[in-house]
Amino acid sequence: MTAEDLLEQVVAQFQVMLLSPEAQASILAQVLRVCQAKMGPFTEITCDGTVDTPADFLSVASAMDANGRWQDVVRVKTAAIPETETDAAVAATDKLQIVGQVPVDPPVLSPLEVALTVGNRNGFYGAGRVASTKAVKPFRIFYFIDLAQCEELPPLVQSYLYEYLYIRLEIPNNKRSREVASTTGMQVELPSDEELKQRKDLIETDMEESAAIIPSAAVF
Repeated sequence: MTAEDLLEQVVAQFQVMLLSPEAQASILAQVLRVCQAKMGPFTEITCDGTVDTPADFLSVASAMDANGRWQDVVRVKTAAIPETETDAAVAATDKLQIVGQVPVDPPVLSPLEVALTVGNRNGFYGAGRVASTKAVKPFRIFYFIDLAQCEELPPLVQSYLYEYLYIRLEIPNNKRSREVASTTGMQVELPSDEELKQRKDLIETDMEESAAIIPSAAVF
């Protein structure tokens, strides 16, 4: 289920939806950010040292080798180089790289520093370190998920997102419903703002208590 699928399902639960599609999308983006901050959903990938940065990558949570040793990770980006009369075009790259304690030329990057580098035709793409000789492949990289970029929302957060998105839509939608009722003289029975706020706060607390635990790695 994508975030857009979730929004469609939640909106379908309202008998009357008075918020514009633009307002709904804005609230969805806010909900994803709140859930991301409070629950810290993450996933993992396995690699031999370098891997393409996933589309839903937000930041590194942890990394370890096959023996559970802590590993540093840098994100290395290279700019595309256009085709010339003598050379073929070089595509842009975006990779996560395990780094260790063995420096090589050129000078090293700081651990966890994002490397924004421009490639050249001599093959240097900014990676200034190589994996430690102690490290044992394969490596596991745990990273926080950018929920807005997910092709499939993590099952762990789907139920929380559903409930939280509903209440975040319900608050402004009820406000609009009251305004319409006041203008037309209609009578409507809706939950109070205080009741809705309490429900929202309760869901946020549940999110925090359900925050994912990042796997630990040994430093030795």
